[in-house]
Amino acid sequence: MKKISLFALFVILTGFLTQSCDKDLFEKFLDKNKDTWTKDSLNNHHKIKVVKDCTGSYLQDLSTNLDYRVCNVELLKDFSDGTPVYADFKKISACASQDSLLVCMMYHKNEGWIEVLKIRK
Repeated sequence: MKKISLFALFVILTGFLTQSCDKDLFEKFLDKNKDTWTKDSLNNHHKIKVVKDCTGSYLQDLSTNLDYRVCNVELLKDFSDGTPVYADFKKISACASQDSLLVCMMYHKNEGWIEVLKIRK
């Protein structure tokens, strides 16, 4: 009985999975096993910056210079103003926890509320 090396087994299995399986299914399997950021997030392949001022906390898409107001600001407590980050977030229509907060009378133009799903430096 011949012995097969682990490397050869890996090559054979990888070839089998990539050729015989649905590639989307294979990619989903790989995505679940690493730190990924969703393809449909607003910041897909864009640089993001944390923006904080007296009106609230925002994530700014540096490719478009558009700011999005963060609803769950507790996730930004460890990030200072101007910090570049990777973030995964989704647009939401309203934010009950932040809607009634009035900190200053300055206007900060933004594209609406977002909920941060993941954030890291």
